[in-house]
Amino acid sequence: MPRLVLAFLLLLLPSSVIAARPDPSGRGRYAVGRTRITFTKTSVTTGQPRPLETVIWYPAVPGTGTLERNINVLRDAAVLDRRWPLVLFSHGACAFPEQSPFFTEGLASWGFVVAAPPHPGSTIQDYPTCFSVPGFADSAPNRVADIRFVLDQMLALAKQPGSPFAGRIKRRRIGMSGHSFGGYTTLRVLPEDDRFRAGVALAPAVIASLGLGLTARVRQPTIVMVGEHDTETPLDPVGRGAFALLDGPRFLVELP
Repeated sequence: MPRLVLAFLLLLLPSSVIAARPDPSGRGRYAVGRTRITFTKTSVTTGQPRPLETVIWYPAVPGTGTLERNINVLRDAAVLDRRWPLVLFSHGACAFPEQSPFFTEGLASWGFVVAAPPHPGSTIQDYPTCFSVPGFADSAPNRVADIRFVLDQMLALAKQPGSPFAGRIKRRRIGMSGHSFGGYTTLRVLPEDDRFRAGVALAPAVIASLGLGLTARVRQPTIVMVGEHDTETPLDPVGRGAFALLDGPRFLVELP
């Protein structure tokens, strides 16, 4: 978690904050709120309604909301009155929006709003088809559309009077991240939407044999992270292949 949080601290926070040398080895100074908002769009492959119950973490006003049992998160707490950078997070195949609380909650504690939609057809409820090549083929284009749609909705909420996120999002400090299939999604979204200013792709599943190849170049500052002992998305050839797609400021990190 410290390395992941540091990645977005470096990519999205102002240089004045970085100069203060934040230590991301622990939780940040902000209380963390969590809420759920359902945004409904149309599937790009079937034309059917596609409800996205999006989980949103954010810096919260202490003492508001309801403390979640067993975790230090305030459910439906008030959003702290300030504009915050926004990160969209895409979960892996057969996973769910809350799969990486160490990352999503950690970012919120350091001063980010994090929005994580589900990707219907690619969640834990969709096992085992979510791990099939046909499942990947249906999910890949929908994932990109999911992320861009949720970004549209979050920015709309930031301008909507009475919304909990009204005046709370920095429209020019938006990042994209995801794990595995979500890492692939990250590298596919960035070339298509320049509202995203930076990206962190975690173990990105850029695997052509599964129909998940990529050719579009990424111009935004981007970090690709892989694990030394990861046999599904190893450094070679997957990590280096993803890294080769990056034309902007780029970093390749292998974690032991």
